Amino acid sequence: MVKAIAFDFGGTLFSTGKMGTFTPQMHEAFISSLMDCGNLSREDAESVYSSYIEAWKSRRARGESLPERETSSLDLLQHALAAHGIEIDSAAAVDVLNSFHRIESDLFLPLTGVLETLPRLHENGYRLFIASNNPWSESIVASLRRFNIDHLFEEIVVSCDVGYRKPHSQMFSELLRRIDLAPSQVLFVGDSYLHDIETPKSMGMKTCLVDFEGRNKNSQLEHSEKADLFLTQFPELLLAANSL
Repeated sequence: MVKAIAFDFGGTLFSTGKMGTFTPQMHEAFISSLMDCGNLSREDAESVYSSYIEAWKSRRARGESLPERETSSLDLLQHALAAHGIEIDSAAAVDVLNSFHRIESDLFLPLTGVLETLPRLHENGYRLFIASNNPWSESIVASLRRFNIDHLFEEIVVSCDVGYRKPHSQMFSELLRRIDLAPSQVLFVGDSYLHDIETPKSMGMKTCLVDFEGRNKNSQLEHSEKADLFLTQFPELLLAANSL
């Protein structure tokens, strides 16, 4: 019997297709915060920002293929600062990144049915969790908080904190450690067979492959029978979880 449901974030709970769209507001938040926290000139702050964005894009291109160690936004910022011979303390760097990623979270919107269904799953007694690949956890937390659903989740496991990206088993081992239930009592829900289904299934968890955005119909159908469930509408999870 399933007692806990863990979700991927992007493409499962929220649409994150605009991740990597660095808006003028994000740019200004980064520059202003860096100037204040690090006592830098605007010219120096702009140079660090350019290096940070270049490193972020390289990390994303590198990280979308196979399991590897995660590089956090803090790692990227510290490397960008070091490249320009600039030092600021870790607390200041975290403040810069939080300012930047909180504005980034405005680009993420909940998928259809999520806001209505999550509270009902919670009311039905399911413990809810998130396990996501992301270089900075504040992006996820701020998104949940903006729609007042952050309180529904007991734990949020993010690759930047674990040090590995899904589908690496370390991400799912950390998730199971925090849930503290038998794997067979946990349902993992995600939109990628490679990142969200294959490893948790091999570890004994129940799995649910989804295509809520309708972008991966052919590839999802190819793998749909390998998961315990395959859903195309988020509210379907209310009944489907009870069947496991």
